[in-house]
Amino acid sequence: MLEWRSFMPRSACHCCRDIWFSKRSSVIGYALAGCVVCSVVVGGVAAKSVNAQEGDQFLVRTVRLVAPGGDRVVTGKSLINVEKYTGEKSVGTFRKTAPGKWLEESSIDGGQRKWTEQRAEGDSVYLADGAAGMLLDLGSGSVFYGDSNFQNRSRIYSLRNPISIANLTSVQKQNNGRQEGLVRQVNETTWHEEILNDAPKVWEERKRAGGVVFLRHGEQTLQLDVHQRQVFHRFRDSDAFKFHCFIENPRSKVTGLNATSVEKYTGETLAGYFRQTGPGQWREESAVDSGKRDWTEQRRSVDIIYLGSSAGDLQLDLKENAIFDSANNFATRRRIYSIRNPGSKRVNISQ
Repeated sequence: MLEWRSFMPRSACHCCRDIWFSKRSSVIGYALAGCVVCSVVVGGVAAKSVNAQEGDQFLVRTVRLVAPGGDRVVTGKSLINVEKYTGEKSVGTFRKTAPGKWLEESSIDGGQRKWTEQRAEGDSVYLADGAAGMLLDLGSGSVFYGDSNFQNRSRIYSLRNPISIANLTSVQKQNNGRQEGLVRQVNETTWHEEILNDAPKVWEERKRAGGVVFLRHGEQTLQLDVHQRQVFHRFRDSDAFKFHCFIENPRSKVTGLNATSVEKYTGETLAGYFRQTGPGQWREESAVDSGKRDWTEQRRSVDIIYLGSSAGDLQLDLKENAIFDSANNFATRRRIYSIRNPGSKRVNISQ
């Protein structure tokens, strides 16, 4: 259905090049944006009106705002896998093995601990094991340990690479401790199964549900089951699914369209952070002193977030993993920092 409303100006979708539209009815401001054709959601991303006047009319379509895999921004409720770090060293993972069940695994000594999910809300997952409690806090990128009432807690790890089934983009295949290739998403509906010393096999994504990505190639079906860390295969619909291989290192991709934080580095030294603090608003914080600066988001592309302030313009380039000082309406730029550990979490947007 097509209709006219006072929405913010249209802009191009990175996927199908059609227009985006905003859920918010105010012309001047920021909002959650989605593509009217492929339904890609830019979760928590601000779409800015530059030249709009109050009362301007823009053509939009009334469509669903959910991508084929659901909202690509990871929340406490959608989290199924996350890595734990001590400083810059990966020391293990937390992964959801079944509804309400979690497994903490050490990459140092192979140790495991089972946790029961008490609740998941906002950016947090609350886990308990007897009298002990563990809080996975995506908002601060931290793991807190305390009692099962989640009081008297202390920070013990940092979190990286949070995964939901909706934002999963690749898994490694493994059998008997040996790497057998990669299954990775190449666009919204297409996956490549890259087999060692062979041409990739092309699969079409059919759906994502219950911790599983369902892929199709002719009559064949492949299930990427992140909960069980296994891949299952069948040749035709009348066959039973059989074990194919194990899954290692599930990964998601943070892009310019869903990033909400990055770390800035000078060489090997952490210099600070950029974090999205609200609709279209970013804050730069120094890791060296207490310095802060606020930035306004101008626009986004697949690779770049464009920021502006009274002091000038910046480009956060997630493809080049670099921050550029920019000028002439972003036409020129000069590299000033490198980027590490981009993150994507939900940013609350008032409707």
